[in-house]
Order: sequence, then structure tokens, then C-alpha cells
Amino acid sequence: MDIYHYHPLFGICLGADLADEDPLEPGGSLVPAFATPRTPPDAPAGTVAVYVKSDGAVPSNWTEGDWEMQPDYRNVPIFSIADGAPYTLGGRYFGIGLLPADATTEPRPSLAHFWSGAAWVLNVDEAARLSKVAAAKERADRMEAARDAMVPLQLAAELGEATDAEAALLLAWKRYVVKLNRIDVGAADIQWPEVPAP
Repeated sequence: MDIYHYHPLFGICLGADLADEDPLEPGGSLVPAFATPRTPPDAPAGTVAVYVKSDGAVPSNWTEGDWEMQPDYRNVPIFSIADGAPYTLGGRYFGIGLLPADATTEPRPSLAHFWSGAAWVLNVDEAARLSKVAAAKERADRMEAARDAMVPLQLAAELGEATDAEAALLLAWKRYVVKLNRIDVGAADIQWPEVPAP
């Protein structure tokens, strides 16, 4: 007789085997704990067959349970609704059964989105704040790069040793810095000035 072993904690099918003959009952078979002669059903995509009792617990004796289809999230990215971080399987949820209340399969679109109970929703004020912070950092990075480019040109100019090309490039960098400084980092659509070509 064919038997199917199932996981003692999760009830998922671990594989098929042949039952041992019952030495006390001729023609009979022994079904060990956490095994069943019932064939697991084919699971549609996104589900898995688990062997459970009516209360959801995994029985050690096959006569106390049956195969049941449950959602299977073991190979699906899951995210925390608290912060959108990847949800770690293990501990209290292993990817089989309904998703926990604090998880979703929908990735968080941005840091400005929050979970509304059913979907990620954009917080417009937070999006504007994050955009302003990112623009301020972009401007600071560009300013630092400009200053680094200007230092050797400025030294050559102060020593009276700058070539015409170096003097023109220094002037272009200074104009670039002025334009950067005038940018409103809170603007919706920032047009960054063109970086001077060497």
C-alpha cells in the first residue's frame, strides 16, 4: 500500500513510500505516525496540500485528519505593513496558510506610502518632505563636487598662473555654484544646471 509522509509541524507532503506489512494481520499494512494512505490532491498554483485535523492541528494518526488546500507563500515575496521591509519567514509564520495580519504581498512603493489596512497609500506631505530632503542632499553633493573642482583652478588664479582656459573654467564653476545656490529644493520639478565641461 502506498503511504504519504507529511511534516509533523506543517502537514505538507514529504514524499511517498510503501507501507510495511502488519505482522499481526496478514495482508494488512502498518501506517506510521505522520503518514497517511490518502493521496494528496494536486495543488493549484499558489496553494499547497496540508494534512490537518478540523482544528488546523497536524495529527500524528492519519485517521484524525485529511488533506486540505492552504495558501502557499513560501516562494512569494512578503512585506511588513509596518515599514515595507521584507517579511522574514520563520518563528511564528512559515509561509503556509493565511498571511499574518502584519504582512502583505504588495511591495511598498516608496517611503512616503503607509498601509491603510488594505493597500499602500501615498502620504502627499511626507512625499514632499522626502523629495525636499533628497533635493537638498543632491544640491549639497553637487556643491561639494564643484568646490573640489574649483580648488586647483582658484589656486592657479591666485598665483597668477592660470591659463585662459583655466580662468574660463573657474568662472564657469563659480556661475554653476551660484545657480545651484538659487535652486528651491522644495520645488516639484527641479532643473539642475549643467556641470561645466573641462
